[in-house]
Amino acid sequence: MNRAKLILILSIILIGEQVFGQINEDKKYLHLYSDSLIYGNNLEYITPIFKASHFLINSKRIEIDDVKFYYDGNYFYGNVDKINYHRGSEFAKRTMKGKINLYEDEIAVNNTHAGPIIGPGFGVGLFISFSNKNNYETRIVNYYNIGNEVLKRVSYYNLSNDLSGNPESVTYLDMYKKDKNKQLILQIAGISVATIAAIFTIKNPEYLEIGTIGIASGIISFGIGYTISREKTKLLWSAINVYNRSRY
Repeated sequence: MNRAKLILILSIILIGEQVFGQINEDKKYLHLYSDSLIYGNNLEYITPIFKASHFLINSKRIEIDDVKFYYDGNYFYGNVDKINYHRGSEFAKRTMKGKINLYEDEIAVNNTHAGPIIGPGFGVGLFISFSNKNNYETRIVNYYNIGNEVLKRVSYYNLSNDLSGNPESVTYLDMYKKDKNKQLILQIAGISVATIAAIFTIKNPEYLEIGTIGIASGIISFGIGYTISREKTKLLWSAINVYNRSRY
């Protein structure tokens, strides 16, 4: 057998192993950024306190920065370390598989903030809430990817690029954009009105009733904007679901 035939046969074998590895999630493996796969019976995700996190697969050390995805035998994870600028979690768990794959990660957020308590404040200092060491809440951060692409945050900007070929998805994204504009107008107007009313009341205490109405109106406007901000997120999920069900 000449050298050319031998190389061809070896190439076919390697490609076959690669394809087989991509469709078989019965084995633990690391999927590197080079798109090569490393299988192992023993896969450990090591997260020491004072040293860099890494993987051990069959006792071989693999650095986090080299791993795009990994499968631990139960769940599939994608690397989000670079997206988060090396702050917080390094991997997010896949929660839905489709044309668009969805991932999520839980992060602890300190509740200390300045601004209206009913929303994520704009720093005007109408109300201030100080948290203690136990005052943390868990928030879900969502990511997605298409195929084996690197993960992205679920956002209007990212989805408007990736889903632009699907008319139904674009419709939902346009609705999201309109609601976002409404939200910003209401929240900025609410903050402005409440701030002006508060300053007016301080300087003119004899008009306390008028000032109180102005502050309340501003807070109500901000609250409506905050409600829109929560509801408009559903439109992003609708855009994704339509895309996954479509033939485009």
